[in-house]
Amino acid sequence: MSRVAAAKPKPAKKAGMKPKAVYLTVIGIVGFVSLPAFILMLIGSLPMFTAWLYDDDPAKSTGLTVAAMNLGAIIPYVIMVFPHGHNMYAAVSVLESTKTWIVIYAAAGSGWVILALLPGLARKFLKGQLQHRAQKIIDKQKELIQEWGDKVAR
Repeated sequence: MSRVAAAKPKPAKKAGMKPKAVYLTVIGIVGFVSLPAFILMLIGSLPMFTAWLYDDDPAKSTGLTVAAMNLGAIIPYVIMVFPHGHNMYAAVSVLESTKTWIVIYAAAGSGWVILALLPGLARKFLKGQLQHRAQKIIDKQKELIQEWGDKVAR
């Protein structure tokens, strides 16, 4: 009889910490360079922070998806602050615009839509692939039975 040592499970890594650290580093650098841009990024990132708080998955896929879409919407408005005086007045004028809020929240909402739709679409795609592969195997099996006889099927 041989003894098989039970493998100890490895502790789960916190996959969501690195993106948070990167984002917080970017916000810190922007805050050091420009206080108006920092405030704009901080206020515009509220949907992303909500998604990170909501997400209980260790991989933080919800937080990352919403963060990517949210950050993609915030960056153009942060860039708009610099040519318009690079001061608090420019940041507040960007924040006062209804269009700014619509774009930022629509982008965050599109992150949620991606999360809602893509798993179902991927499931359907993979199911179709597996059904096609199974049909090919059945066809090949029928071919072999015709070629070699019924004894192959037993």
